[in-house]
Amino acid sequence: MGTQTGAVVFSRRITRSQGALIGITDEIFDRWWDADVYVKICIELDEESQTIKECIFDKYTAADIGFSSLTPTEKDLRIFLNVMEYVTTEEN
Repeated sequence: MGTQTGAVVFSRRITRSQGALIGITDEIFDRWWDADVYVKICIELDEESQTIKECIFDKYTAADIGFSSLTPTEKDLRIFLNVMEYVTTEEN
């Protein structure tokens, strides 16, 4: 999803075909859904220079008392790198 000042990739709002473009396999999708895992990548842009000001990778699960942070796996980090490559490639 694009915003005026950035972009957000959220695991619960992306289709399998879109996810495949950035390395989210059916197996990963199923694992995230089954374990109630949420993954969010937020990219904030500097409005004037249109450069990346901040980038956040967040992985968490819903718990009875709120949300609980999870440590990203190597596969999660590869997905993050794929998103960053896509966002920073000029032809997109």
